[in-house]
Amino acid sequence: PRGGEGRNDAPCGAASLRGVFVRPRPFGDGEQAMADDLEETIRETDFVLLHVSHMKETHHLVGETQLALMKKAAFLINTSRGGIVDEAALFGRKEKSIAGAALDVFEKEPPPADLPFFELENVMAAPHMAAMTDPALVNMAVDVSRGILEAGGQEARVSGQPRGAG
Repeated sequence: PRGGEGRNDAPCGAASLRGVFVRPRPFGDGEQAMADDLEETIRETDFVLLHVSHMKETHHLVGETQLALMKKAAFLINTSRGGIVDEAALFGRKEKSIAGAALDVFEKEPPPADLPFFELENVMAAPHMAAMTDPALVNMAVDVSRGILEAGGQEARVSGQPRGAG
């Protein structure tokens, strides 16, 4: 199979939103294949959410061509990795095509203080730090420790709850 695809229709207030996702195949024989209909997907979708790894096949996955295909009322949301969106192309289309964008990753990390996106009203720029909460950090440490123990042939035993867990 060439990657995964899914569709979901969900009510949102008075409107119905249709979401479509396309992703590269994450594992297998080492070949990374993009689904064939990325441009059709971008053309049809109200919210384009990017969740892909940054590699040569996905560098500037969304550029001038894809931005031009998006609906004028569509939003682009990149929370995956910097370099997936061609920032120069997005900034160049700031008033020409899409309704807005939300970015928490940038081609240069940390982003420079004078990044042009910070001045745009239809772009939300935020630091990529969802995993920086205390519970997330504890869970990451526990997962790494488990992996090390299991790789060494030992049983991983964890007691207690991570900080912040209910």
